[in-house]
Amino acid sequence: MKPEFDFFAEEPNEAWRRFQAGDFAGAKELLLRLERQGRMGDDEMETLIELLLNDAELDQAIAVLERAIERIGVDSERLGLLTRRFDLLAGYGVDAEKRRDAALELLEALAGFGDAANWRTIFNPDRRDSIEGSFVSPFDRLDALEQLAYAPAETGLSQQAMATIEETGRINANDVDISRAAERLLHAFGDPEAAYRVESTRKAIRQRQPAPDRTSRPEPAPAAQRLTVVLAGGHPALRATIERDLLRWGAAEVRAIPSLKEASRSARSVRATVGGTDVVVLLVRQLAHSTESQVRRAAAMTGVPVVVADSAGISGVRRALTRLAGT
Repeated sequence: MKPEFDFFAEEPNEAWRRFQAGDFAGAKELLLRLERQGRMGDDEMETLIELLLNDAELDQAIAVLERAIERIGVDSERLGLLTRRFDLLAGYGVDAEKRRDAALELLEALAGFGDAANWRTIFNPDRRDSIEGSFVSPFDRLDALEQLAYAPAETGLSQQAMATIEETGRINANDVDISRAAERLLHAFGDPEAAYRVESTRKAIRQRQPAPDRTSRPEPAPAAQRLTVVLAGGHPALRATIERDLLRWGAAEVRAIPSLKEASRSARSVRATVGGTDVVVLLVRQLAHSTESQVRRAAAMTGVPVVVADSAGISGVRRALTRLAGT
């Protein structure tokens, strides 16, 4: 009886031998085992994905990409994987929510790592239309525009984004939540004149509408009011923008813990930053695993609550703090 193939005792190129011999099922099985061990190069990854797609296993192909994205963390190599995942989701007509989330995570990665060349490569005409078409609601578009505003000036994308944020706020001036969200972004990105134009448009519309019911309840206090907040992760421009927004929202102080790619910090320095604060917000999409572990340990030792932002932007941080305030 022929002994069973021992993957761990043989070289991984056995998968290639089977593939070249036309044993695609066997090659796929071995490549999946290789992938689960994190021992896969770019060529093997692409071959495995193509084999899965050929067998109509789109969900499995997406899962392979997502595990690779998780393993790589915040390294710039994520851009290629995130782009590949988005292209698959868009090309195969996967549900709108998954496509939107994949598009937003790609934009967040671009904002953190992409120079002008990266932006131009990923924003080729076909893909750009597909990415922009992934954001349907005004709130979703504002999340995307926030990331586009970080694009290098020479791409022209940041200027277009700022103009579109203002346009979105003014077109939706009859919706207080949308127009105020646009106004907040404009203030946070340092364009108060545009923010005031949005505010003026909203006020003009309100003046033409009937007076509000005076028995209605007042707005609750901001979730960030008087809090000292630690932002863990994110690129410098993102943290600066979120800090400006939080201070306008009533925060007392905002501290930062950069991810590992910016600076190496000792456990003592992380504890010093976290100690005495009210909450740590993890920007997990732009946070190295090692830094996240350091921050979580420091928070546990100092008794500071930790919340996770579901997106690397102003709205994601606000939602995280609002959830904390509601607990």
